[in-house]
Amino acid sequence: MNYICKLFPRVRISPMFYETKLDNELRFGDVFEGHIFSSLVLNSTNTNSYNNFDINFIKPDFCVLLTPCCNVMKVDYLSFVPLNKIHLSLFSNKYFRSDLLIINTQIEAEKHIPDTQWDHMEESKKIEIRGRKELEYPLKNLFVYPPAKGFKSYDVATKDNGIINTSYYVIDFQNISQINFSKIKSIDNHLLLKSKRFQLKISVRNALREKMADYFCRVPVEDKI
Repeated sequence: MNYICKLFPRVRISPMFYETKLDNELRFGDVFEGHIFSSLVLNSTNTNSYNNFDINFIKPDFCVLLTPCCNVMKVDYLSFVPLNKIHLSLFSNKYFRSDLLIINTQIEAEKHIPDTQWDHMEESKKIEIRGRKELEYPLKNLFVYPPAKGFKSYDVATKDNGIINTSYYVIDFQNISQINFSKIKSIDNHLLLKSKRFQLKISVRNALREKMADYFCRVPVEDKI
């Protein structure tokens, strides 16, 4: 089967997600352009030699600031996360396909499950899942950003040889890095403002804050009292 699906048509900017005007502050959730990330890769269990490490560098088109607003101007190290393309697996869920932004919200347990997994599930299990009253975040480590001016559209190849074209991007709380900006701070403000491109609306910033807090506040079974 060959087809091209123009999913989520690209728009200039999503008015319900981003502010139409940027202010002169660095805020949690802001989108920035042009920063380099590094990651340390351990090649063996011998940590006594520098030869056992590699350093990888990436330069995504955009990244997101995840330092809390109240700390931004008080610290030298700011937390950022790359804005990445949507992975194919997200499109295996019909609810996500219809609206990727529901990944940012708490939803019914039934809506968390990919189509194929749900279709092959025993009816008794489906009834149990539908009976759950508590809403939860799907894909707890992810937060989706909708199309905006400058976000490149890209194709996602599906398992049945189709192509999904989208301009949605995503951040992963498991991929946060710190960047030292101490040498480029100005007296009045932060030179980082020059690379700020988008600012979240307050309601969206709160949604990001709540989902990120939920991710880091998870309690493992062995720690529950």
